[in-house]
Amino acid sequence: MLGVCFALICWIVWFLPDTTSSTLAFDRQAIVAGQLWRLWTCHVTHFSWQQLSIDSSVVAILGYTVQRHMKAMHLMALFTLALPLVSLAIFWLVPDMLHYRGASGIGAMLWMMAACQMLLQSRRYSAYFWLGIIFLTLLFAKLIGEAFLGMQAVSALPGNVQVAWQAHLFGAIIGGMDFFLAQCCINRRHAAFEK
Repeated sequence: MLGVCFALICWIVWFLPDTTSSTLAFDRQAIVAGQLWRLWTCHVTHFSWQQLSIDSSVVAILGYTVQRHMKAMHLMALFTLALPLVSLAIFWLVPDMLHYRGASGIGAMLWMMAACQMLLQSRRYSAYFWLGIIFLTLLFAKLIGEAFLGMQAVSALPGNVQVAWQAHLFGAIIGGMDFFLAQCCINRRHAAFEK
C-alpha cells in the first residue's frame, strides 16, 4: 500500500504548478543554500509524464510485492531513510549532476528487494526462485546498459536530461543492504528464540 500511496503523491505533484514542483526537485545549488527538503521531495517530481507513468507503476507494483513480505512500518522507515540517502549519494558522488527528478532510484531499491525476496524466501529451483533470478539479471543488465553502454530509458526524458543510472545503482544497493540486514535480524531473533 505504501508504494501505491507514494505513486499517488507523484501524480499529485505532477499536477501542481511548475513553480511549486520546481521547489521540490533536486537542485544542487538550492540544496547547498540550505533547502534540504529537496533530498526527500525530488523523488516525487518528474521531467515527463512518461517518466512519471513508468516510475509510479514500478513503485506501486514492486512496493505492493515487497510489502507482502515485510511490515509496513519497516517499509515506511526504509522509504524515509532511502529517499535522502539516494539524493545524498548523488550529491556527493556525482558532483556534475545539477538537477534530478524521478522515483527510479526508489524503484530500483524495491526491484532489488523483490528479487532478493524471491531468491532467498522460496524453495531452491522453484518457479519463484527462477523469477528472482530473472528479476536480478534484468536489474543488473539495466544498470550495466545505462552506465556503460549509454542505454537511454524508455521514459522519454527531455533532450538535455541524461538517465541518472547512479540513482538506480544507489537505490539497488540500499535495497540489497536493507534486505540482508533485515534477514540477519530475523535469523538472530530465530536463533535467540530457539535457545
